[in-house]
Amino acid sequence: MLSITVEKLIYYGKCHLDLMMEDEMYVRNILLHFLNIDEPYDGEIDKESIENMTSPIDIIKELKSLNDKLSDNDIDFIFSLLTPRPKEIIMKFNDIYESQNPSDAIEYLYNLSIYNNYIKEERNKNIEWVFEGDISNFLVSINMMKTENTRKKDDESYPKCELCSSNVGYYGKNNDDSKSNLRIVPLNIMNEEWFLEPSAYAHYNKHMLLVSKEHTSVYTNKKTIEIELDFLDKFPHLFIGANPDIERVGTKNLNHMHFECGDDTLPIMNAKIRYNLKKKEIPDSEISYLDWYTSCFMIKSRNKNSIATLAELFIQSFDNYDDDSINLTSKDDKAKYSSVATLAIKTDDIYILYLIPRNNRIISAYPNGIFNTRNENTNIKDDYISLKESCGLFFLPSRLNEEIMLIGDIISTNYYSISDMISKNNSLEKHLQLINNLLLKYGRKKSKETALELVKYEIGKLCEKILSNTSIFKDTIDGQIALFKFIDSLMLEVK
Repeated sequence: MLSITVEKLIYYGKCHLDLMMEDEMYVRNILLHFLNIDEPYDGEIDKESIENMTSPIDIIKELKSLNDKLSDNDIDFIFSLLTPRPKEIIMKFNDIYESQNPSDAIEYLYNLSIYNNYIKEERNKNIEWVFEGDISNFLVSINMMKTENTRKKDDESYPKCELCSSNVGYYGKNNDDSKSNLRIVPLNIMNEEWFLEPSAYAHYNKHMLLVSKEHTSVYTNKKTIEIELDFLDKFPHLFIGANPDIERVGTKNLNHMHFECGDDTLPIMNAKIRYNLKKKEIPDSEISYLDWYTSCFMIKSRNKNSIATLAELFIQSFDNYDDDSINLTSKDDKAKYSSVATLAIKTDDIYILYLIPRNNRIISAYPNGIFNTRNENTNIKDDYISLKESCGLFFLPSRLNEEIMLIGDIISTNYYSISDMISKNNSLEKHLQLINNLLLKYGRKKSKETALELVKYEIGKLCEKILSNTSIFKDTIDGQIALFKFIDSLMLEVK
């Protein structure tokens, strides 16, 4: 009976969402009305199983099995009733921050967002493997939640965009824009109003977003860096980064300024140094060019002002830098093409800033962009390369999960005809070159396990190519000559 499930929900809220005894009757009656139940259940429930739950997935399955008319938005609304009101969460977050530490405060907000179904863990069970690349290892992940090119555009409706603070408690118009169970925490960053919210996508450990309270366009400048460094003073255990302020190289939402944060060691943070550089006028900072797939400069210093000053020099210079030898055009009378992705961490009171130059210009020979995925690689990723990929977390679309299995079937036995497989599974046609390369290199009659490992390895090689394609200063003679010209333009010296 659905009335039994209501009692389970109430007890779940008390165990995992701080539902107070004083609010229990109030929430119960709202749930009874919302679910069209005349009276509550007055029997026993299995409390131990509820106490041991690490997410609400089992109760959600039970709800939907008893009422198949419940939408995802309805489910989120139900869990929003079990969740403390925003003020209570803000007070508890701040209390934990002050009395314990920033890490525990983040843990509280993030775990609450799992328990109240805002972070839907069952959708975030990505298929992952570490690819051992020529330059460095990076993580390849088939994203089982988010599809390719699902970019919401800003409009005049309410809320203005999916990042606005007015989303808190918002039921939603469609079955994919519910924010009923979203809870945020206001922060003062650089004497401005910002807020911290958990990301529903869980791309990183403790994936959070730092969002401007004001609905203002994304910007990449000295202030971007100053915000990142100020944030690190408040949450030194997290990283913080921002995609560039241009289209087709990162964020889907350029209309609302925000940053990505997480408690992870990203692969780029383990990259080796290729060149040590210096700026005589700023001797308290270490500058490096990394041995990494994408072009990346790193600045280290205990002095925030020095880092911000150097970053401003770099960003302003690259925003206006042209080099015909590598097809780099920063802007024309139609648009701005160049900008910089940023990533910052703090270790032992030392600030470390990563600056990744990006360019989104399109020409007929490269319809996805001169410094983006090539046409021949869109079979594995027909989407833009954002900050997370640039830093070594390469996300692939969920469709590849099934397609990898089908390709593995072809490699593991002679039974399947390639043409027959493609005729039965149209999704394989775009992978024909990959399949032929696999057969040429490895042959057939592999075990299914071996075949799948080979497919994953070759996909990793394609990811490696895509990352290298996004690099402004490629690891070629022309690319390295262009790199040193840019370094000279910054008036940096190679040690």
